Amino acid sequence: MSWLTQDVVDAVCRHMNDDHTEDVAVMIGRPGVSAQVVDLDESALYVRAGDDRIALPWPGPLTSRADIRTYVVHMHTRALQGDK
Repeated sequence: MSWLTQDVVDAVCRHMNDDHTEDVAVMIGRPGVSAQVVDLDESALYVRAGDDRIALPWPGPLTSRADIRTYVVHMHTRALQGDK
């Protein structure tokens, strides 16, 4: 996946950890815990919460950088509705 470079991964992780840590905790079903996005690839977004590394699979094919935002919003919305 030529567009999914380490620079893109680093930028997404930095953005999520700087601006959306509470949302990430909700997405893993652990509101209020310290959760950080540590990686992502074509399969999933990876989160560290304490000693746990949690994979949040993308809900569809990851074909562009724009898909990352679309899917993160989708996963967050589903988590708020109680359907991880």
